[in-house]
Amino acid sequence: MYDPKTYIGTGRPVNNQVYLAPESTGYPNVAVIAPVGGGLTFRLSRDFSATAEAAYNFTSTDKLDDVSLRGNTKKNDGYGTVELKIEYSIH
Repeated sequence: MYDPKTYIGTGRPVNNQVYLAPESTGYPNVAVIAPVGGGLTFRLSRDFSATAEAAYNFTSTDKLDDVSLRGNTKKNDGYGTVELKIEYSIH
């Protein structure tokens, strides 16, 4: 489920952020997301491991960020994540 909002700027929104009027009010309530990714885990010692993971999420909508008309209307939205973790095993 999502509620798209957009603003002018390149940074994260601040507490008093002014949002632009939505392009449309007819957004669907749900979008399908298909994640694709992978990762590697390295054992550092008996107790510690380091893991690196990356994923890209393809979506069924161009409305996640409310800029479909101002952006590329022929391509759906998508987003990626990268995680770096140190893990401790309890024996």
